[in-house]
Amino acid sequence: MHTALVCDRDIRTRESLKAALLQLGISEVLVCNQRDNALELAHDHRPDLLIVEAALPLDGLQLITTIRAQYAPLVVLLLEQGGLKLLKQATEGLIDAFLAKPLPAAGLVLTIELALHAGQQMARLRDSCETAQTALKQRKQIEKAKGLLMDREQMGEQQAFKKMRSLAMARRVTLTRLAEEIIREGQH
Repeated sequence: MHTALVCDRDIRTRESLKAALLQLGISEVLVCNQRDNALELAHDHRPDLLIVEAALPLDGLQLITTIRAQYAPLVVLLLEQGGLKLLKQATEGLIDAFLAKPLPAAGLVLTIELALHAGQQMARLRDSCETAQTALKQRKQIEKAKGLLMDREQMGEQQAFKKMRSLAMARRVTLTRLAEEIIREGQH
């Protein structure tokens, strides 16, 4: 990671996080205390890591949503006691990791490292899930096209698949692309 953006109302928290992140080797750590400043800094610097206080006056979760949609950074949410209701957002893919406030005086670097590691694992799992969903969607398209071809040309499943494979190679397109064409043709 190269750039981190920390947005928290408390100057001690911002400075503690900045020092710890620099110690972890992050080359640029930007800090702010307001939503508007965070949006401007995110736009100008495109952070790889975003650490946001959940209790920001203008809604920390909205800030995270806006920045994540544009720049896709790893997101760590700073929670104060009683903030566990925000765990729901983590399961919706908005937040990668959490840090509890007040931040520990000793071991802050390790705490951040653990949160970052958990966040990176979450991001990898999200990517794997998206890849699997895409593959499943493509497979369903291929199966649907194969079924249409079987009905239209009165052939068996293996014959339909061989024909699709041959057509895809001849046209130099993927099976998925060919399946989309067959489905479109079948709808007319």
